[in-house]
Amino acid sequence: MSTSNPWSVATARFGLGPDPSGAAPTGDARAWVESQIGVSATAGLDPDLPPGAENARRWRIERNIKVARKKQLAEAARLTQAGLTVPPVAPAAPGGPQPARWMRPGEELRSRLQRTLTQKETLPERLTLFWADYFTVSVSKSTVLPLAGPFEREALRPYIFAPFRVLLGHAVTHPAMLFYLDNDQSMGPQSPAGRQKKRGLNENLAREILELHTLGSTGGYTQKDVTSFAAVLSGWSVMNNPAAETCGQSQFLRARHEPGAKVLLGKTYPDVGAEQLALVLDDLARHPATAQHVATRMCRAFICETPPPQLVARMAETFRRTDGDLGAMVRVMVRADEAWTVPPRKLRSPTELLHVVTRLLGAAPEPPAVAEALVAMGQPYFNAPSPKGWPDEDNAWTTADGIKTRLDWARGVGARFQHRVDARRLMEGPLHGLLSDETRTTVLQAESQEQALALLIMSPELQRR
Repeated sequence: MSTSNPWSVATARFGLGPDPSGAAPTGDARAWVESQIGVSATAGLDPDLPPGAENARRWRIERNIKVARKKQLAEAARLTQAGLTVPPVAPAAPGGPQPARWMRPGEELRSRLQRTLTQKETLPERLTLFWADYFTVSVSKSTVLPLAGPFEREALRPYIFAPFRVLLGHAVTHPAMLFYLDNDQSMGPQSPAGRQKKRGLNENLAREILELHTLGSTGGYTQKDVTSFAAVLSGWSVMNNPAAETCGQSQFLRARHEPGAKVLLGKTYPDVGAEQLALVLDDLARHPATAQHVATRMCRAFICETPPPQLVARMAETFRRTDGDLGAMVRVMVRADEAWTVPPRKLRSPTELLHVVTRLLGAAPEPPAVAEALVAMGQPYFNAPSPKGWPDEDNAWTTADGIKTRLDWARGVGARFQHRVDARRLMEGPLHGLLSDETRTTVLQAESQEQALALLIMSPELQRR
């Protein structure tokens, strides 16, 4: 990608590659990107994807059936060993109505990839990827399995251009986040439930909201603030009973909430139940450190590891002036000359590369192949290594093993698509004007269509932004 061509920046840095319809980009690139601010990130999603609460209920029913059957089999084995009569064990697939199937994370990814094929405007998709990493949840926690996809669809996508406070509230109180950071079991030590069960606070969610979601690690909070905030968050849990209408939904349990006023960052918040959290989030979202943190993270993700300080400052000032209007922040970034002149330094993550190649080839791979590819390239889907998400340094993915697995994957894609996609036509169509002479020459000199596609996928223009 050359920053001399603004369409290179528009389609790579602010999008997910060129238009899959095959048309070469023309017109004002910067205006085209800016026109996407406010475009819905939920339009075109598969309407058959179940809501998070329903998916969680289905998952829990299936899990309960498996647990019950495992207990039955264990008891039958014990009775057999003791020489006693063994009651009939229910078959694995009894007759009658079966529980509704829950949607797996891999199917959520296929739905996401399918949407990228139908959207000309991909700035909303890039922002969704950014916020999904900013507010990381991981299926390493089994209870998050049925909720990771819905978390993205319900708590993030609708609010990528909303005020930050709205996005923050939906993200940190979604069942996926409550489960992932163990807040579902947190109890105030002086609450009725805490005194009865002799259990206390879990500080995970409080710490990550302060460190990762709002103020940042240098935001001026203390361990005392973390503990106080954990008390504010106590009682926020998830309904797990599949027989309940609210199964899979977030709930505030007053009996688990630590009673009394809480002091956070020098301010006292009255004991008003669930509203206590709302009051704290209001102030955290408006804090100057939050403005700086969000602006820095966004610039790092979209531009480079060490973003221009002046641009970060302008975006942070816009955040403060507009009460966290995320659309306004993005507009400042898109209009900034710095965003269009910084050389392409950032190597795409495997997930982002998968989206780009899917759009370029016009086909979304099947979930098993996708999952295997992402694991091989070091970024298993919905399975970040920590609440910090995936690394965002410019060359975070530039390792010997990482490049080798990318090359192996590119060769495999070339082999599968060599009879369906012509590399030369891609260069004359959607990639016209976006490739360097060196890349074009290299691809044209390929010994086969399979090799040409692999070389195109591994080109700097597709790998970096």
